[in-house]
Amino acid sequence: NQIIQRNDSTKVKILLELSRQYINMNNTDKVEEFTDKVIDLAHKIDQKKFSATAYYRRAAFYHGNSNHQKAEENYLMAINEYAAVNNLDRVGGTYIDLGKLYASIPDYAKALEANQKALAIYEKTNNERDRARCYTNISDIYQDLGQQSQALVYLKMALKLFNKKDERSSEVALVYHMIGRNYLEASAAELAKMNVRSSDKLRLALDHFSKSLKTAEALEDRKIVASNMRSIGNVYNELGSKEFALNSYLKSVDLSKKEDDKRSGSVLYGLIL
Repeated sequence: NQIIQRNDSTKVKILLELSRQYINMNNTDKVEEFTDKVIDLAHKIDQKKFSATAYYRRAAFYHGNSNHQKAEENYLMAINEYAAVNNLDRVGGTYIDLGKLYASIPDYAKALEANQKALAIYEKTNNERDRARCYTNISDIYQDLGQQSQALVYLKMALKLFNKKDERSSEVALVYHMIGRNYLEASAAELAKMNVRSSDKLRLALDHFSKSLKTAEALEDRKIVASNMRSIGNVYNELGSKEFALNSYLKSVDLSKKEDDKRSGSVLYGLIL
């Protein structure tokens, strides 16, 4: 009996590997077929950790192919299976991905709910890094809704946790950049809720982009450096300093090219014109 079980465990791992190969080949029919085989066998031998992985990978496959309904179904099944084997970190991580799916639709109410569920799990497991990730995701949702004052509350909580872990990390650089963007895009009404005068918004934005830039340069993170150069260009543009703006945009384009990010380059040229 033990030998049969061991053979079945090996078989389920092989099926899982085959399903992954078909995911890489983008073969939807075979992804369906082999994922179902993994799930059936994993349930038969009571090894839900394998079926959880299978559901999750199929969800990510459909997410990548913008099939929102199938992605949602499989993410929810993965959450159930991960919960059944008490893998709370994976439950939280899957809720984060589900939140990204909802935000891309966009269904902001569901995106917020998914991130709040992840947050509750990470509070329970005392996982500060992923808690901070949830805060940045939630701030992104409020930013998209034009509620910068609410976004800022979550960004400050994220910054506190990321700083506690490592003050010179790409996460810290990213949050500083998001705070700068937050000030830059805030309406007069939102600035008032933040107790910020309209005349101070560009200075505050520039201050945070500069902090982000300094950290990103120390880490040699070209992508974040390029984003900051573009954002600094936007600030100078609003200040009417066209030459400074152009220089910042050109530096950003140059860095994006080095990163071989053609799409970003074309967006930036659009900003200059």
